[in-house]
Amino acid sequence: MTSLTAAGLHDRMRGLSVVRSCRPYLGGRSRVVLGLSFLLPILLAACEEAPLPPTAPSSLPSERVQVLALACPRDVAQQSLDGRALDVEFAPPLAQGGLAPIVTECSPASGAPFEVGTHMVTCSAQDGLSQVASCMLSVTVIPTLNLTRILAFGDSLTAGVTASPVQSIVQLEPNESYPTKLAAMLRERYAGQNIRVANSGVPGERATEALSRFRSELAREQPDLVLLMEGTNDLDAVTTVAGAAAARRIEDMVLDAKSRGVDVMLATIPPQRSVRATAPQVTPYNQLIREIAARRNVPLIDVHRIVVQGQCSNLGNSPLSFPCLGDDHLHPTREGNELIAMGFFEEIVARFENGPGGAGPLGGPTGLALPPLGPRPFGGAGDGVRAIRRGR
Repeated sequence: MTSLTAAGLHDRMRGLSVVRSCRPYLGGRSRVVLGLSFLLPILLAACEEAPLPPTAPSSLPSERVQVLALACPRDVAQQSLDGRALDVEFAPPLAQGGLAPIVTECSPASGAPFEVGTHMVTCSAQDGLSQVASCMLSVTVIPTLNLTRILAFGDSLTAGVTASPVQSIVQLEPNESYPTKLAAMLRERYAGQNIRVANSGVPGERATEALSRFRSELAREQPDLVLLMEGTNDLDAVTTVAGAAAARRIEDMVLDAKSRGVDVMLATIPPQRSVRATAPQVTPYNQLIREIAARRNVPLIDVHRIVVQGQCSNLGNSPLSFPCLGDDHLHPTREGNELIAMGFFEEIVARFENGPGGAGPLGGPTGLALPPLGPRPFGGAGDGVRAIRRGR
C-alpha cells in the first residue's frame, strides 16, 4: 500500500472538483468518521485555498452559451408631406445566442418622432451573463419633391432603344428606358406624391429638326422640368459643323423652356466605340453642350462620364471599351440606362427636394441621404436602325 503524506493528500484533494464545494458538506467534526479525523485539517485547508466557482444564473454550463449577437432591421424611409416630424415605427432588433433573459432597447425608440433628415438609431442587447451586443439602422424622413411633372426629351437614347451586350440586336424597350427607370426611382422615394415622367424620345430624330416638336411637347405636357439629351444623330464623320449646328438648336430649346418658366437639365451624349465613324465627334459636341449649360446656368448631367465609368456586366465583351454600351457600339445596355437614370435621379433630388432649409427649384443640394411589357422588335426608322444600316 502506497504511503501518502499529509501534503501529498492535500495536493491530490485540491485537484478534485468535489473539494471545491466541500465546505457546505463538511459540517462539523461530528460528521467526520473518527478514524479519519486526522484528514479534517487537510480537507479544510484545501477548501480554503480552492475558491468556489461563480454561481451560474442557469442550469446550462456557461461554456455552452453562444456569444450574444444583435441584428437590426433594415433602414427605414418615410415621406413627410407637410415637412413635419413623423412618428416612425420599425421592427425590433433580433438577438441571437446569449443566455436568457435577453433585454433589447433602441434609442431613439420605435414610434418616436423623427424630424426631416437622416437619423441613426442605436440598438443594444444584454443577456443573463451580462454579455452585450449592439447594431445600428438609419431612419430617413423624406420631404416632398418640389415638382411633379417631368418631360424627358430626345432621340432613341431617351425612347429606350437598347442594344444587347453580346449580339447585334437593337430593339425599342420603353420599359428599359432611362425615363421609365427614373420614374420608378422617384415613385419609390416619394411614395406620397404623384410624380410623372413623360418619355418624349423619338428614334432617329436630329436636334436640328426637333425645335418645333419640342415646343409642342412643352405646350402639351406643361412640365415643371425638362431633361434634354439629343444630338447623336446630327454628328458627321468628317467635320464638326453638323455638331455645332445641333448644339445651337439645343441652346434654342433651353432658352425656349426657360422663357416658359420651365427648368431644364441638360445632358451630354454617351460615348461611341471607335468602330463607329462618328465616335471622334462625340467629345467636341459634348464640349459645346457643357458650354451651353454653363452659359445658360442650367445643371449638366454628364451622361458621357456615367457611361464611360459605368461598371456594367458586359457579358463577355470585356475586350471592348465602355461595357455599358451594347454590341452596336452606340446604344446603352439595360444596365447602362439604369446608371443614366440614377444620374438624373441624384441631381433631381439634390436640386428639387425640400430639405430642412427649403431648397426649392434648382436651389442646391439638401444634404439628405439618398432606391413590365416585354421587349418588342425595333422596326421604326430611327437612329439605332438607321445607324446600323448606314454603317454609322
